[in-house]
Order: sequence, then structure tokens, then C-alpha cells
Amino acid sequence: MSLLASLSLTEALPSRRGLRKHHPEGSARAQVRAVVADLRFLQGFLASLTKEAEGSSLEPFEDHPYRFAGARSAILGKVADEIEAQLGAWRGDKGE
Repeated sequence: MSLLASLSLTEALPSRRGLRKHHPEGSARAQVRAVVADLRFLQGFLASLTKEAEGSSLEPFEDHPYRFAGARSAILGKVADEIEAQLGAWRGDKGE
């Protein structure tokens, strides 16, 4: 049996504290920025569904969800824009 196999899971993994990346702008802002990145990804993915539907002859029951989801990409973009505007540019000030 190898040494790694003989260790318990908690012994084999580094501590959670060591895995967390330090964010100079603060954890909350970093997490919200991650949410914005996820929204941007979803925005692009939903927009791609509309493009996919435009170039093919889908059945109506297939075409509608693609177009509906694609139309929602603009809404996600607006939500991401609003959140980004509230975050603003972080300048490293301690008072923010």
C-alpha cells in the first residue's frame, strides 16, 4: 500500500485555509466579480443558442427555447453591467 493510500482524506489534502487565495480588494468584492464573470459566460452561451437557431431548420418546439434563451442573454448582460457599475474600479483604498 502506498503512503498516499494509507493517509486519510483530511491528511492528504492541504488545509482549506491554504487553498484560499488572498484577494487585495476583499473576499466579498472578489466573489461578486466572480458572479459577474459567470453572468458574462451565460450571456455569451445564451446568445450562441440564438445564432445556432438562425442557421438551421429546427422544429418549432426546438426553435422556441433557443430563441427565448438567446433573447435573455441581453437581460443577463444588463444585470452584469449593473453589478459592475456598483463595484466600480477598485483603487486599493482601505476605505472602500
